[in-house]
Amino acid sequence: MRIVELLQEVGLCEKQPYGSIYDLMNIVVGDEDSPLAQVISLFYSGYVKERKLSDESEMLELAKEARRIKEHSIEHLDELVKLACDNIEENKGHCYVAKDAEGARRIAGEIVGTGKMVVEVIDHAVEEVELGEHLASIGNEVYEVAILEVLSKLRSLSGVDEGSILRYMSRIIGREIPKFDESLDHVRRFLKDEVFRRAEIGVSGASVIAADPGALFLVTSSGADRLVTMTPEVHIVIAGVNDIVPSYSEAFKVSEYIMRSTGQATLCVIGGPSKTGDIEKRITYGAHGPRELHVILLDNGRMEAARDPALREALYCTRCGSLYTPSMWAVWSYILKDDRELAKKCLELGCSDACPLGIDLEGILLHISGT
Repeated sequence: MRIVELLQEVGLCEKQPYGSIYDLMNIVVGDEDSPLAQVISLFYSGYVKERKLSDESEMLELAKEARRIKEHSIEHLDELVKLACDNIEENKGHCYVAKDAEGARRIAGEIVGTGKMVVEVIDHAVEEVELGEHLASIGNEVYEVAILEVLSKLRSLSGVDEGSILRYMSRIIGREIPKFDESLDHVRRFLKDEVFRRAEIGVSGASVIAADPGALFLVTSSGADRLVTMTPEVHIVIAGVNDIVPSYSEAFKVSEYIMRSTGQATLCVIGGPSKTGDIEKRITYGAHGPRELHVILLDNGRMEAARDPALREALYCTRCGSLYTPSMWAVWSYILKDDRELAKKCLELGCSDACPLGIDLEGILLHISGT
């Protein structure tokens, strides 16, 4: 049950092999009023010429502090990656560094194997490596839990083929959904009663990682996202190396900034596999949550960008505009795929957003486009 498949089924995008939401983001830049763009806006903040924090002094100071933390972290990225990995392993998790998207898919594929039920959170790094598509291609059932948000959005749009939605969702849950208005309730019950009860693998990202003590922070507003990190026996996290900060207190500070700038109200902190010492004071893993935690730290061009004075600033991004704004996505398209065309398109459209962290997006776009 993947969101791209649903959008193809209802005719909002062509039936070609899109690997992730990221592929659709390339389509909607400059076409912000289309039905597809309105759905993608759940994960992508859209075309914004001016986006500023309120004048509240506390929030402005928090943004400055978040930027300072990110600047310091990117400057010491190599040592923070090693420290984070060492501490994750010390906490009985498993840590891997993936040089590129293919490497991340290979690592995750080896962990998951085949014939598993996988629940997945829509997240920038997970989408970047097209993990859901890959795990499905090697014989796993993949359920993207954000499908509930997408269905809710589709119900609010005019001109959407309700019959196509019903046919697709009925096929997925294995029984007929008689009315379009009931589709959300049917899918919610299906996820709760069947998918989460049987899911063996949970896949999520991380908003921030504290290198010391190797803790993962996930900012969300979705109860389903939390269940992904809590109910399966195995939890896989994919996060960019640029999401690592030195300490617990700094991770909390950046998380606070993300929460206050996005309005997301839930912070999950993961320190390792679930464990308890309640029974005879012996440590047992998997008592209240995942028995295994696997963390894949993704390079995929980030380390090289950190060494480039013109691109380094992009790594300060905390994704306070959900996945990315158009101009920030154009920057990342260049970092990840060496694609300059979106940068040129954004400059033509004038979508060089005002970043609350003070990232000079227009300057980076000009550098990428060679103008």
